Amino acid sequence: MAKKPDERIDRVKTIFAKVPYLNSSLFEPTDLEHETLFVSQLEDHIPLKLLPSTVIKDAIGKKETGSKDSLHYFFSFLDSYDFASEGSEDIQEDNKALINASVLGLIFEKINGYKDGSFFTPSFITMYMCKETIRRAVVQKFSPLAPEGGTFENFEDLKSFCFHHYKKEDKTKFSAVINSLKICDPAVGSGHFLVSALNEIIAIKNELGLLVDKEGLQLKTDVEVVNDELIVTDEDGIPYSYNPKNKESQRIQETLFHEKQTIIENCLFGVDINPNSVKICRLRLWIELLKNAYYKATPPDGHPSKGGELETLPNIDINIKCGNSLISRFELDADLKKALKQSKWNIESYKLAVSTYRNAESKEQKREMERLITDIKSNFRSEINQNSRQIKDLIKNQNEYYTKYESAQLFEATLNKSQSKYKKELAEKIKKQEAEIEEIKSNKIYENAFEWRFEFPDVLNDAGDFVGFDLVIGNPPYVQLQSMKEMSKQYEKLNYATYTSMGDLYALFYEKGNEILKNNGLLCFITGSAWMRTNYGKPLRDYLNNKTVVTDLIDFSDCEIFDSATVLTNILMFEKKDVKKAIKAIRFTRKDQDRLPLLKEIFKNEFVEIEKFSETSWIISDQSSFDIKTKVEAQGTKIKDWDIKISYGIKTGLNEAFIIDGKTKAELITKDSKSAEIIKPLLRGRDIKKFYYDYQDLWLINAHNGNKEKNINPINIKEYPEIKAFLDLHWDKLSIRTDMGDTPYNLRSCAYLEYFDMPKIIYPDITKFLPFTFDREQFYTNDRCFFITGSDLEYLVCLLNSNLFKYCFKDDFPELQGNSKKLLKIIFEQLSIKKMPSLEQQPFINKVNKILSLKTQDPKADTQALEQEIDAMVYELYG
Repeated sequence: MAKKPDERIDRVKTIFAKVPYLNSSLFEPTDLEHETLFVSQLEDHIPLKLLPSTVIKDAIGKKETGSKDSLHYFFSFLDSYDFASEGSEDIQEDNKALINASVLGLIFEKINGYKDGSFFTPSFITMYMCKETIRRAVVQKFSPLAPEGGTFENFEDLKSFCFHHYKKEDKTKFSAVINSLKICDPAVGSGHFLVSALNEIIAIKNELGLLVDKEGLQLKTDVEVVNDELIVTDEDGIPYSYNPKNKESQRIQETLFHEKQTIIENCLFGVDINPNSVKICRLRLWIELLKNAYYKATPPDGHPSKGGELETLPNIDINIKCGNSLISRFELDADLKKALKQSKWNIESYKLAVSTYRNAESKEQKREMERLITDIKSNFRSEINQNSRQIKDLIKNQNEYYTKYESAQLFEATLNKSQSKYKKELAEKIKKQEAEIEEIKSNKIYENAFEWRFEFPDVLNDAGDFVGFDLVIGNPPYVQLQSMKEMSKQYEKLNYATYTSMGDLYALFYEKGNEILKNNGLLCFITGSAWMRTNYGKPLRDYLNNKTVVTDLIDFSDCEIFDSATVLTNILMFEKKDVKKAIKAIRFTRKDQDRLPLLKEIFKNEFVEIEKFSETSWIISDQSSFDIKTKVEAQGTKIKDWDIKISYGIKTGLNEAFIIDGKTKAELITKDSKSAEIIKPLLRGRDIKKFYYDYQDLWLINAHNGNKEKNINPINIKEYPEIKAFLDLHWDKLSIRTDMGDTPYNLRSCAYLEYFDMPKIIYPDITKFLPFTFDREQFYTNDRCFFITGSDLEYLVCLLNSNLFKYCFKDDFPELQGNSKKLLKIIFEQLSIKKMPSLEQQPFINKVNKILSLKTQDPKADTQALEQEIDAMVYELYG
């Protein structure tokens, strides 16, 4: 397929006379083949024995046995599977349709994707994101053509405008406007988003009446995207099928081919750090083009199977490139003007070289263009290097140092103390700059650096300035930065505003995506949603608030979007603008799982408008709930600013040794009464209830490690022989546990041991119900609890247990499986609660004391009436 018919050897010409020439990089021998042996050299006559568990079956569905020659074996194996369906892996017995290119995405994910944090995005998600964003981008593209200097409000307005301009020249002109779209996926993966974008643009052209042939005449077809596939039907609603003998069919096929080619070459761009992703993406786009390949000429009888020449397929690979999207040596505003002045190349020649590469007529011409493009980029790179801010600053400082301290006229001068100091500082500065420049040149992080500044000439203007993309779309990798270790430290050096060591890689993609957008451009990503609520998500929330205009936010909460990932996700869309607007937002929960394929209709009918999210978290609720929460927060003081401390329970490292029941406690004390000194009553997370607790007669052996700063000596276990003997029963595990003090008998150091003996509010770290217990009985807690000590506790526990607190703040905490909330301290201490003068707290204190008195007498006592009274007091408190 990589050789023209007249260049093939005689044997091939005879046997494979009907095989077309396909001019694409995909058919050229790979580097690995050049280094080892070519696929064509593999012997086919060597028989391979079928496995007993083979999926290969005969005509009646029985497993085949024996052996097959290589090619027959491989094709029989592949033919056992359904490659026309994206969601099924079932072995098939029936005939299949054409391969569905989206299957390549699934295959790639299963082979290679997970380790990169890459997941195959479901079709209804890519369809929704592409439809919503591309249509908005198209409307924006047409704005200069709006009558009387107005604007198009929406896609329907634009459709009406296009249908009122029905002349051929208008159709061609308007189609060219759409062809000027520039869409980029900076973490392209298997190319799913770009294929969806390709299909959507074709559908948009059809809907606007702009799907025209080379003569400017509109196709008599209907085109729509169904299940992420482009479906073409004729005037009678019959699915279109290519027939080169039919003139209209030939016209449709040619038009679809050239439309796809134009869109792929002009509109779609992708980058990925994984070279296998890049190969799959190129193949996938190429298959989309192959679906509409047509015969330029057919034999006299018009039957293509007897000959005929397919239209040459272009080299569409140059728009999909390998590199690290997040790392560049050169800034987007680095000056190319000097490079262009001193070079024989200009931006026009660069763009021409890329265009020639795409449609190279021979392998030689393609290689020549590759060399030319490399030469041009190398020239840009060297010139930017010489004109970079770092180089200019270094040269300036070197010149100053030479002029002041090394030139001839200063040989006899004597420097005063101040001058000597400055000389030393300047020398150190130069040394540091030289080191920084050397690091940029040699640093491993730049090995895969991707130079947005000049890699895509399509987004440069004639002066060589980086203009940017109309739309950035995709599903960036889900990787925690702390898991990237050394690489994470390198990203930190690049001064990303969204970087935090505890954060996620996708935060950096939001920032980079905004940078490479043109003014008024759109970005739409599906990512993890932890950034919406967590403390480590604050840099991203701040960035989105200050540097973008968020328009749409869909929180999928605990819905399962990816078959292979349990990560909570969201879709976010923003514009690169200065004018703020209300955010359209919606939240889906687990009960909405089955409704997700109807995403577009649900969002359109059920979104809420949010003027501004709080600083602590981005929680989506209905408007009335949002108003109530805003009112409550406006009156509050962040918990971290109260006169309180939030502490963590005891982590023993081996609960079976240090947590005992009442019977064991009694036995230890009976044998040695001194044991009672270090045995403390214990509450676990599950024991915490509203206001009171459900004590299960559990006790902690508090063999603590002391606290040198507070002169608290560690427990010497030898002074408690019965407890030592009991702990010795667990010695094998006790001695190797990771959480221990100075000896295996000691609990690890705790800086707040005395806090356990104070009055306190205790709450579980994971809970469905957000209960807060008030304790005056010196309970200790395990590591499934937090506890609060300090001032105003009786009043605070009333507010924390109130319905208003749960109503306003329960969704601030991340949700786990089973609808439980994780009450992270970093979130909890950011919540705003209304303070009250001590003298005015007494009514609340009285209610708490009544509840505790009743519960002390009978833990099952019904205190609902008192709790309702507290709720009413809280409502009144907040007005």
